[in-house]
Amino acid sequence: MKFTIPGPPVSPGPDKLVIRQGRIYRYPPDRNTAYRALIQRCWRSSGLTGLMGTAPLRLILTVKHQIPPSTGALEQTRMAGGLHLPVRRPEAASLAEFFCEVLTGLAFSSARQIAQLEVIKVYTVSDPGVTVTLVYAGSERMGFRASIC
Repeated sequence: MKFTIPGPPVSPGPDKLVIRQGRIYRYPPDRNTAYRALIQRCWRSSGLTGLMGTAPLRLILTVKHQIPPSTGALEQTRMAGGLHLPVRRPEAASLAEFFCEVLTGLAFSSARQIAQLEVIKVYTVSDPGVTVTLVYAGSERMGFRASIC
């Protein structure tokens, strides 16, 4: 199954901790809450429903960053051609963790099902966003690509 979250990728931030009357309360930043809602809305609007059982899964996140407008023409060509890859926020590990957390309960029952994880960060001339691909792990070795849609 495959769906896309439009717009620039959001770097998930740490929760804010507040102590009240001896108890610790966690509040996620507003950008986390808004991006989580956007991911869930994109999942639902893509027509994908149901969990993928308990089988091991492969999660592929393709993160497309917009080429900055202040970049020179030669550098823009290199970025668009994949010769210059983004080494900027959001970090691959934190983004993967955030998506696993958000998709748990929507696409799969537990993040433990993710047996293979791939995060690809590239530059794009237009349409920044994150494309999420979720397939059964090991299906490529058998000569076919199993997916729900």
